[in-house]
Amino acid sequence: MMGTITVNVTDDTETQFRKRVQQQYGQKKGALGKALTEAMEGWSQKSRSLNRCMELLHTGVNMGKFKFNRDELHERD
Repeated sequence: MMGTITVNVTDDTETQFRKRVQQQYGQKKGALGKALTEAMEGWSQKSRSLNRCMELLHTGVNMGKFKFNRDELHERD
């Protein structure tokens, strides 16, 4: 199944993206969709990773019998 998204971007952003897609994939059918899918998946993964890192900063890291959170490590109250 495929979804459809309609978005507005600046002309400059569109031009640069289309040029990069053509460099990477040529003028094959579906190249723009493939590149957009990769960009969206990459952004989503990066966002999930950042959220996980922020969560670890707040909850601390379980290192077996040692458990540190950022405030304890830096002796903050």
